[in-house]
Amino acid sequence: MSKKKKYSSHRGGIYKLWGIIISLIVFISISIPIVRYLQREGNSYIQKKVEKSYRDYNHIPRVKRYTTKNSVAILIDDIGWERNRAEEFLKIDAPISFSILPHLPLSETIAEEINRFDRDILLHLPMEPHGYPHTDPGIGAIMSNMRVEDLEYELTKDINSVPYIIGINNHMGSKVTEDKNIMRIILKMLQKRDLFFLDSITSSNTVAFKVARDMGIKSAQRKLFLDNIQEIDYIKRQIMRLGEIAKRDGSAIGIGHPHKVTAAALREMIPELRKEGIDIIPISRMVD
Repeated sequence: MSKKKKYSSHRGGIYKLWGIIISLIVFISISIPIVRYLQREGNSYIQKKVEKSYRDYNHIPRVKRYTTKNSVAILIDDIGWERNRAEEFLKIDAPISFSILPHLPLSETIAEEINRFDRDILLHLPMEPHGYPHTDPGIGAIMSNMRVEDLEYELTKDINSVPYIIGINNHMGSKVTEDKNIMRIILKMLQKRDLFFLDSITSSNTVAFKVARDMGIKSAQRKLFLDNIQEIDYIKRQIMRLGEIAKRDGSAIGIGHPHKVTAAALREMIPELRKEGIDIIPISRMVD
């Protein structure tokens, strides 16, 4: 090949390279504004949804004085996966409380929304159950074989992952709540942060509530699971049974989960509880 042809070929290669570079620059220049526009539109859409939710829930009373005589508190566990499930319970005209799992995609966002309506928020702390690993408590779990420093580190992360919490209850944890030493470590950390502990009683051999009492920590324990069978008639009976316990003992705590059938049963039965002279109060009014 002659020098002239080589030079021409080389020059053509340079032109192609410059063409590619210029095309990339143009593409990036066009893409950045488009991406920014889509981000703005996406944020605007989310904000509009939040504002609409706020308008939809304006009928919900924000502040009210409560007594604890003949009263029930209803706590909805396992919040953090689906926002619309939490919203179904926020629409119910009663101060239902919520327990949010740590480190889930919507844990913080849902906590922010629930807080806007002055509802009590707990951290639903995953703890090792009997049967692990076949039964997995999920992200952020407190395990029975953790070193003290690892347990404290994990618990600190869990607490910091959910804003506005005023207390903690256990998610699973049948093994951990039976261990006095582990519970003392957990409860001591809660005491420093002025958080109360609610024993969900996932084991008949739990010592969590007793240890909390012995340490002088504000605490309580649930009386009933409302929806361990997801049938509306069963859940309705459990809600009325909770009211009967409250009449007998003065107060009672029931735990449910973010199921549509649970929301439907509560919408129907809360007015019935009130007719029976049972008040529905925030869970923070149940701890001492």
